Amino acid sequence: MGEFQTYIMDEDKNLVTKMDIIRRLQNLLFEKRGESIFFDKSVIFKTEIARMFIDYMNIDVDRDLVLTACLLCNCKKVDNAQKLGRVKTYAKEGADYLLNIGFDPRFCKICEGVNRYSGLKDREQESDILELVDHFGGMLLDRPERAGFSPEEAIIQMERDNLKDVDNKYLNTFHTFVDKMQQIQIQPSFYGEKIGILKQPFSILKKNVCDDAKDLADMIKRIKDYEITLDEKMQELEIQPIFQAEENAQKNNIKVNTNSNTKNRKNIQVESRSLFTKETVERISHLNTNDSKEENLERGA
Repeated sequence: MGEFQTYIMDEDKNLVTKMDIIRRLQNLLFEKRGESIFFDKSVIFKTEIARMFIDYMNIDVDRDLVLTACLLCNCKKVDNAQKLGRVKTYAKEGADYLLNIGFDPRFCKICEGVNRYSGLKDREQESDILELVDHFGGMLLDRPERAGFSPEEAIIQMERDNLKDVDNKYLNTFHTFVDKMQQIQIQPSFYGEKIGILKQPFSILKKNVCDDAKDLADMIKRIKDYEITLDEKMQELEIQPIFQAEENAQKNNIKVNTNSNTKNRKNIQVESRSLFTKETVERISHLNTNDSKEENLERGA
């Protein structure tokens, strides 16, 4: 493992810190070497969706590894309509670049699997998460030629077209995740919205966090507020996540109606797991502890 990989994947660095490190690295590389790496609002947007998916569905993967890969897998993407041919090569070019600067081969292979253009064999399971959030997040965002899809439209498009003929391990679980997020409403008053206005998480993430941010630094600050607010809401609702476990289907033959908004959706075999990852529980506990201390100080305790 190279020096930069060791640094950015240090267990003491949370996701928001990683985002800011890569933002600063992008500026530094361009100023000092004239070298470009792709890192924009869409990367942060998609990575936050990956965080929500892993945390709230309690996906059994190395969380830090996957989220770091989400931040870096598009590092050689070219946002230029005149270079559409690069769409089929940027993932492989990015993986090669990361390998050259010291990232280990497995990490680079995960990043290369963000799409399937390179024909990579023996895909890593973590690549399936990158693939899902890349498609889903990309469809939610507006483009010059079209408005963004709704979450319901995006997941249906993925199932019927984009990922129709591929074996993505987490696709059904991701559909369940999208359904559950669409049933939740929170108040984004910390972004200047009027008191009493309730919005769904994906709507807030797109409009208030991504679109309204003046630059990357501002978006990263908004992400921090968004994560805290949504984590607390999820804990408040005491929602037990639904996690599809194909490997445990025979042991856990439970069918659950997810109340999907999608017509004719089949019931899914699932098992129930705890709501939060260890990191999320620790973050909320820390916030609650700090809040109690502040309240005591205000009361003169």
